Amino acid sequence: MTNSSDYVLADEYINNGGTLEPTGRKMPSNDIIGILETIIQQMQRQSLYRDGVSGFSVPVLSADRYVVGFKDDGSLAVGGVEIPSFDNIPPRDAPLCIPIVDSTLDGFVGIGFNPKTGLTFALLDDDSVAYIADKIGGGGTTVPDIRGEWGARVFNPRHYIGDEYNTASVLDKGSRTFDARQIVEGVQDTLVMAAPTVTAIRIALVYGQSNAGLGGSTGRVVNSAPWSFSTWGFAGVNGSSQQGTVPMSASSLTDFLPALDYSAAQSPAICSAYGITQRNAELGRDDPGYIAATAWHGSQPISSFYPNAQSGYWNYENAVTFLQRSVEIAAQYGRTAILDVMQWIQGEAGPTGRDNYATQLDDLFTTILPGFKAATGQADNVQVAIWQTNMSKAASGENYASQGQWDVANNRADCFLAGPMYQFKLGDEPGTGPSTVHTGPEGRLMLGETYADVYSSIVDKGAWNPVQPVSAVLSGNVVDINFEGTPLDAFGAKLAIDSDWVPDTLNHGFTFPGATITAVEITGAKTVRLTLSAVPAVSNRTLRYAIDAFDDVTYWPTRRGNLMVETDRKSGNDSNLLIVFYVQIMPDDLVMQLHRFENDSDFRPSLARCCLRFRLCRSMR
Repeated sequence: MTNSSDYVLADEYINNGGTLEPTGRKMPSNDIIGILETIIQQMQRQSLYRDGVSGFSVPVLSADRYVVGFKDDGSLAVGGVEIPSFDNIPPRDAPLCIPIVDSTLDGFVGIGFNPKTGLTFALLDDDSVAYIADKIGGGGTTVPDIRGEWGARVFNPRHYIGDEYNTASVLDKGSRTFDARQIVEGVQDTLVMAAPTVTAIRIALVYGQSNAGLGGSTGRVVNSAPWSFSTWGFAGVNGSSQQGTVPMSASSLTDFLPALDYSAAQSPAICSAYGITQRNAELGRDDPGYIAATAWHGSQPISSFYPNAQSGYWNYENAVTFLQRSVEIAAQYGRTAILDVMQWIQGEAGPTGRDNYATQLDDLFTTILPGFKAATGQADNVQVAIWQTNMSKAASGENYASQGQWDVANNRADCFLAGPMYQFKLGDEPGTGPSTVHTGPEGRLMLGETYADVYSSIVDKGAWNPVQPVSAVLSGNVVDINFEGTPLDAFGAKLAIDSDWVPDTLNHGFTFPGATITAVEITGAKTVRLTLSAVPAVSNRTLRYAIDAFDDVTYWPTRRGNLMVETDRKSGNDSNLLIVFYVQIMPDDLVMQLHRFENDSDFRPSLARCCLRFRLCRSMR
């Protein structure tokens, strides 16, 4: 019978002879039975029965049809996450923790709490570890795959947590072993030498006209990258070279590639990178790695190499783009990049006249060098190695640009006269045969090897002097000439006659228009004596070397000489030819003291018109 004060329970009565008598017990009321019936029907639709799911004591079917609930071991499971019991702690989480969350996939506790220390711990994924390592400079490595077909030259691959590049040990040419880096998500397979970040990669930039770039030379003789891990060009341009007729897009320079010219020609920049690296390997020296780049424009005078607003061409801007992208790409490999020494190869296109050329070249360098420095963000000023150019065999006379080049190198502390170009063998013009002015692939490789000595002296010692006359004394019909230069400073170095590289030249390249030369002899390690047919007139005492045209020999300039410096160095670069020079011997005392670079930075020849164009060369043995 319903209890008016309790709708859940009803009072129990019995029929005793037609009389209802209370028994004192209670029983569920019809109201509560109806409510329970509704609940049970709902549970049957949404839940599972006890013992209906293996491992669960109280399984419940969630709204998204996953089983959640209490498990037989006392843990609580919700989807792929479990709040475990103490019995579930794996040995790796010992000695003690209160598990908060573990994985139903591998059983590891993902988050735990140690009541002894009050600290929690968590298993971190790779992204979390990388983030923490980046913030605190942490370590840790994984073993990645290195892209590319390197074979046994690449070994011990590893990835340091937080790096955007993989690292491997590499075996470079010359049996040099060092670490190199490859961008993890890079398109190229390039591996870049992993020198300390404080040591910047050096940019081997060549700036100038056709002989500076790929002009007029057919083919290449180096057909595979010899220094894959320590010399690079750019992916995106032809041989890391760009002419100034169009602006080069920075986006076209996507990455570094092992330095290798395209099949069209060898470039002085890449050959220079080869030469410097080869020299370092021969001497057992570490090097920072070298990036080759060339901004060039054939048949152009100095005026074409100013910024576009002044010149109308894009040579300067293209050079800046090469420099900026060198820095940006180097950063992707954890490196920096600087331009310490730039090469200047230009002169055949003038302007004509020694003073005119010198004035314009000096102004050009004053204009562009600060911009090159700013492009890399480097602290030190950019220095310049100037190659003394020779005229085309087709030219009717001398434009004396080579003398202006000597003046600029003499008067500017940041410029050095590297040496002459006549020592470098000419090549073939595309479709027309032997060139009259453009160096060939062998000549450009020789330039690169020669430049290695020049560059190293500039960088290591802050100085370089080509082999040049420092005094000329006329006594009767005899002229004694004394020479000096960095190559002559080497132990055992001495003047000699080159007989197996530059073709033989009348009087070895000397001329004296005021008289006939009857003999040329080396009288000392640094001295040469000319004997003349007669005492020259006071008004006609001019001494010249490698500045007048001699016999035409295929693949060689007509303006050349054979006087060289011979040393004990056992390599392809074991001798140096003299620069071209032109000396007007003074009539008053018949003695001409030529300028010594290191002693008088303010000297500028005027009365004597000392046109130095001695050519620095080496014989290939």
